[in-house]
Amino acid sequence: GGGTGLEEESCRGNERAAIERTSDQWEVFPGTVLRYTIIVRNTSRRCPLLNLLLRNRLSPGTVVLDAGGGVFDGNALRWNIPRIDPGASRRISYSVRVPLNFPHGKRFGGELFLDGVDGFVNIRDDGSVRVLHRFPKTGVDLSLMKSLFWFLLVSVSLGGLWYVEGQRYFQE
Repeated sequence: GGGTGLEEESCRGNERAAIERTSDQWEVFPGTVLRYTIIVRNTSRRCPLLNLLLRNRLSPGTVVLDAGGGVFDGNALRWNIPRIDPGASRRISYSVRVPLNFPHGKRFGGELFLDGVDGFVNIRDDGSVRVLHRFPKTGVDLSLMKSLFWFLLVSVSLGGLWYVEGQRYFQE
C-alpha cells in the first residue's frame, strides 16, 4: 500500500533491501547463452523502496539477447524500479551471450549495484560463472588408472584368493 509523504520521509536511511542473482549454469564456454535471474527484496517491515535503479555492469563484448525489461547502454543493463512495498520483491530475468574472446578461467557476470537505497543493501551474487576454453582436468589421472588396470589384470591372471574387508572375490 501507499504511505504518506511524512512516513516516507521518516524511512529515509532506514530502508532494507536484499538482492540475489543466480545463473542457469556454473561453467560455460565462450559464446554460451546464459540466463540470469535477479530478485530484489524489500526486507523492511514498514518502509517502501522508491525510485530504485538496479544496474548490472557487463564485460566488454557481452551480447544482450533479452534485457528483461531493462535497458542496455553498451556498458551495463539498467532497470528502473519505481516502488517495492515492505516484504515484497521484484524478479528480473535476462539473457546474455558470453563474449567469444573472454579469457579462460575468469569469472563472468559483472557487478551489481542498487541505487536509491540509503539504508542497508545485502547483495548475494551466485550468478558469477567460470568461463572455460577447454574441459578442466578432473578425476583420477589416466596413468594411475592404467597402472591400476594392469595390476588387477596381472593379479587375477596369476590366480589366488583375494580378501577385501573379509569378503572373498577371486579364486582360481
